[in-house]
Amino acid sequence: MTAPQPPNESRRLEVLRAYDILDSGETGALDEITALAAQVCGVPVALITLLDGSRQWCKSRINFACGEMPQEESFCTHVLAGGGLLVVPDALADPRFRDNPLVTGEEGIRFYAGAPLVASGEILGTLCVMDRVPRELDPPALLALEVLSRQVMTQIQSRHDLRALKLTEAALLRMLDERELGEDQQRCLVEKLTMAQEVGKVGSWETDVASLQVEWSAQTHRIFETDPDSFFPTHPAFLELVHPEDREAVAESFIASLDRTEPNFIQHRIIMPDGRVKHVEEHWRTFHGKDGRAVRVLGTCQDITGRKHAEDERDRLFNLSLDMLCVANFKGRLEQVNPAWTECLGWTAEELTSRQMSDFIHPDDHEATVKTRAFIVAGNPVRGFENRYRCKDGTYRWLSWSVHPMKGAGRVFSVARDITERKAADEALRASEAMMATAQSLAHFGSWEWDLTLPDREEAILRWSDEMFRIMGLGENAAEIRHRDFLDLVHVDDRDALALAAGRIVREGGEYTIIYRVIRADGEERIVHEIARVFFHEQTGAPLRMVGTTHDITEKRRTEQTLQESESRFRELAENISEVFWIRDTREGTLLYVSPSYERVWGLSCEMLYRSQQSWMDSIHPEDQGRVRSAAVWIAGGHYDQIYRIIRPDGTIRWIHDRAYPVHDEKGEVHQLVGTAEDITERKNLEQQFLRAQRMDSIGSLAAGIAHDLNNVLAPILMSIEMLRPRLADVRSREIIELIGSSARRGTDMVSRVLSFARGLEGNRAPVAIDRLVDDVARIVGETFPRDIRLVTELGPDLLSPEGDMTQLHQVILNLSVNARDAMPHGGIIRLRAANVDLDGVASPENPVGATGPHVRIRVEDTGCGMPAELMEKIFDPFFTTKEAGKGTGLGLSSVLAIVKGHGGFVSVSSERDVGSCFSIHLPAVSSGPGAAAAPAAAIPSGLPLPHGSGQVVLVVDDEPAVCEITRRILEAHGYGVIVAQDGTEAVSTYIANGQRISLVLTDMNMPHMDGISLIRVLRKLDPRVRVIVASGIRGADLQGRVRVAGAFDFLSKPITAETLLHALHKALAR
Repeated sequence: MTAPQPPNESRRLEVLRAYDILDSGETGALDEITALAAQVCGVPVALITLLDGSRQWCKSRINFACGEMPQEESFCTHVLAGGGLLVVPDALADPRFRDNPLVTGEEGIRFYAGAPLVASGEILGTLCVMDRVPRELDPPALLALEVLSRQVMTQIQSRHDLRALKLTEAALLRMLDERELGEDQQRCLVEKLTMAQEVGKVGSWETDVASLQVEWSAQTHRIFETDPDSFFPTHPAFLELVHPEDREAVAESFIASLDRTEPNFIQHRIIMPDGRVKHVEEHWRTFHGKDGRAVRVLGTCQDITGRKHAEDERDRLFNLSLDMLCVANFKGRLEQVNPAWTECLGWTAEELTSRQMSDFIHPDDHEATVKTRAFIVAGNPVRGFENRYRCKDGTYRWLSWSVHPMKGAGRVFSVARDITERKAADEALRASEAMMATAQSLAHFGSWEWDLTLPDREEAILRWSDEMFRIMGLGENAAEIRHRDFLDLVHVDDRDALALAAGRIVREGGEYTIIYRVIRADGEERIVHEIARVFFHEQTGAPLRMVGTTHDITEKRRTEQTLQESESRFRELAENISEVFWIRDTREGTLLYVSPSYERVWGLSCEMLYRSQQSWMDSIHPEDQGRVRSAAVWIAGGHYDQIYRIIRPDGTIRWIHDRAYPVHDEKGEVHQLVGTAEDITERKNLEQQFLRAQRMDSIGSLAAGIAHDLNNVLAPILMSIEMLRPRLADVRSREIIELIGSSARRGTDMVSRVLSFARGLEGNRAPVAIDRLVDDVARIVGETFPRDIRLVTELGPDLLSPEGDMTQLHQVILNLSVNARDAMPHGGIIRLRAANVDLDGVASPENPVGATGPHVRIRVEDTGCGMPAELMEKIFDPFFTTKEAGKGTGLGLSSVLAIVKGHGGFVSVSSERDVGSCFSIHLPAVSSGPGAAAAPAAAIPSGLPLPHGSGQVVLVVDDEPAVCEITRRILEAHGYGVIVAQDGTEAVSTYIANGQRISLVLTDMNMPHMDGISLIRVLRKLDPRVRVIVASGIRGADLQGRVRVAGAFDFLSKPITAETLLHALHKALAR
């Protein structure tokens, strides 16, 4: 039956989510409370549950498998409806729960008691205990459950408050570190700090060390219940509010903290105006001036009165228990004990917690205790473990332990009971049976007796010896065994034979001997030999009892069977594994065995290897033979581990990992080697692919750095050429300067290609019209390629548009077309094809990445010389080229791959020698019709007079002196004044000193101390109207976007020509 939803469900869920505890990982002290609840109530199962509207989630659980479940299946949902403690003595008898899966399923819950977890008047969940048998809880246990539920909420509240405290402290520290922030930012920080204080009920304070004047936040005044308008806090005034018994400790702690830099912490009491006492917790840190003296102290204050009262309530419950309750850490030391320990052992709590637990344990119990502790530390609960503890008077008491570990907290919660008297009685009984039990155990003979006088003999309880329990796999602590239970252990195929034998001697007397099988409790099958005899009443002749012995002969039978099956199992294993299994006699040097996998891996017959072991060495790759032959010391030493290549008869090469292990004779000498040879070719191929990918990543990072530096080198060259060109009158000098300019521009182009390779796709993205792209490339090819190369274009109907950078995709198609031209030195045909394709996600040579969805496929085909397979593995590697020196950089195809991948696409290639090659580019489509590439930026008209300034001052910021110098010369030559700064920090100082004169700032991006974006932000704080142009050798739409967001007017990509620079300055100053 599903419980009705409470009317205030939305409010309840709002309160629950405010604690942010659902699906959190840490449990800490909550596991202690859960364990204590189970122990106090005497049940095996205890949970802390939270109900989030659709499910029940367990924050802490003991002996309960399910971490969460649908809320409609939860017992705890009914606590929401009832609003208080819910007790279900027998779930099967309660119509609300008798059909519940927790009752009818594997958990088999019969008893439930749950106390609500209440916060802000709303029930968030429960602390509940459960059992798999019906039961009742007495009033003290129910009271304890309610007390512990309040403890749970105290812990949850403390967790919530601690998070708020950390937020408060972080905000305070940030305010302290960033007092130079603007008013708006400071106001924002204050608002966040105030909100954090109100949520977490955390106040803040700041003390000026010199004057001892103190500033309190509003929340601090609320905690101390003082009026901010009439109470002006100082440090002495604060101490007057501290409880007299705590005042000295608080004052000393504050003074001591003035010489420290680390955080400080204290808990103390304060006196309210009406005489009430509160408990508070304070955290603070001292800040020092440049002379090392304390300047101010910044801290937080939190009211923990509720938490203290809850802790006192928990401690009272802990101390009232008659059981010996304790909390210990994983290192074996008691941290907390209740008074029952002192009553039992005589030691005070201080004496028990000041020493290791091992100091009190009987020496004979140390080993078992250490093993059990390791089992507990691994996270396993323990019940019923027994050991002896030393009393203060030197005697020992036997204790029985129930232990629950809290692995995350590194502690255990335990209940110990004094069982000394019971152990004394048991010892006397065990002593009388010890000799017989020992004899039976050594011989694996069990003895038993069956009472035949009962009307229903199948219900008679059997008397079994300890060894009988062990034979049946039940253990010495198993429950009483009835004859019908024993028959359930007998193999179903042997029960009739055993019943006939027993029935015969009951009727006729005598004895029987029989061999049968039993299925032990753990599922293991055992074989036993049993002899039994019946004793009769002397007068009446009625059967009284049957007495017998049972001998476990399983090992004997299994040994016989194992010897027979050993060889067949070996051959079945050796002949079916994929590795080649072999055995070699080290003394004779002969091969004893090789598995059939040798023929599959080597491609040679096993018979050939048996006849001539040299055939194995002959198959090894010549480059590896020497190393493998040198490793032949394994014949004597018994150690061998080699990786080598073999050449199969069909010429293919395979990688082999060959290992051997020694087999020793009875004298300890190696007489055989057992080895396996594994074909690891596929693994080697994957390793090579992985290394190639790593190399590509490393070269990409290196290329990006080199490209940036080259741009800074090329920038002054290109700008200098434009200054020098008008000053050179003779033709020879002009030709030299043009040659220099041509070389510099080629370097610029190479840098652009390196950046494209290193960073993939960058720049502006827009839908690209594929037909326009192909037409542009076709026009260039037609105008520039040799006449013996014919171009054919084939465009499919209604081409889709990928989103990308038109310029970069143009470069991709042109690079592939140039490669196609170079592959046909005597002429041929280049085909440019474009079509729409819908990929199905199945990996294939055409679709190696298994892409899905609509794509645009662009193919560049040639009728050239083609490529061999080994060359195709390297063509995309950076700087790899097959062209003559000086005719290729090796970056063409690597740039193609980087750009296409940056567009979310992939490249596939096929080639055949003397037939030609085909490169296929697949780009994901984003529109259902032709797109239009983003229009390129308007070009600057060439040949027009360069704009001049009229004395405006430009602040040039760059860490490259050569760039600064040539920029200064160009600007001064064109009517500008120039001030130079070497980095962002120097630029800020210069702007502060000359801000009234500076009309524009031209800055680099990557500089020491302060980069370009940080400089822009600082300058805009100093002067919101400042004009800034950024020039950088690093390119990318993302960078340009961040620069513009920061407040820059324009972004120029290095290297910059004088013409570009002057037009950009003119445009910025004209605004």
